[in-house]
Parts: sequence; structure tokens; C-alpha cells
Amino acid sequence: MSSLDAAFALFSGGITVDAGSAAAVHASLDALAAALAPWRAATSYRNFSERLGAGLVFEPAEVRRRLREIKKTYDPLDVIRANHPVRPALSI
Repeated sequence: MSSLDAAFALFSGGITVDAGSAAAVHASLDALAAALAPWRAATSYRNFSERLGAGLVFEPAEVRRRLREIKKTYDPLDVIRANHPVRPALSI
């Protein structure tokens, strides 16, 4: 997918130095997301999400399937990792 299905994109964050500040930032970000929920697109841009499982994923299932096939071919031992990992497709 080469574009977002929305007129605007929002990226927000906060600096956290300890568990208390992390909780406060997460609460603020959750409140912002709730306030903007009526305008949320059906998909989200994965690089904008630091929490695993947060929000809807950007790519459709077909793209995810292709990424897993590429991973199986070029990195079957899953050495290359990222914040949002793509597991190699299972060998048939």
C-alpha cells in the first residue's frame, strides 16, 4: 500500500524517564487517541505506533503474507528484528 486513506496524519509522543512518566505519557496519548477517534481512518501507519498491537495495522493481509514469504527466503532464522517484527512464513 503506498498511501494513507486519510486527509491528515498525526504523530505524538512524550519523553519518559521512569515508570511514572511512562504511565503519564501513555495516559495522555490514550486520551488524545480517544478524543480523535471519530476521525480515525480504517488503517494506521505502523511506524507511528511504538506499542505492540496498538491500533490497526497499515498493510492489508496480502502484503503481510508477501512480507513473510520474503522473510522466509532471506532471513529464515529471524535474525533481522524491528519494533514490529515480521515472522518468516512457515515452510510447507
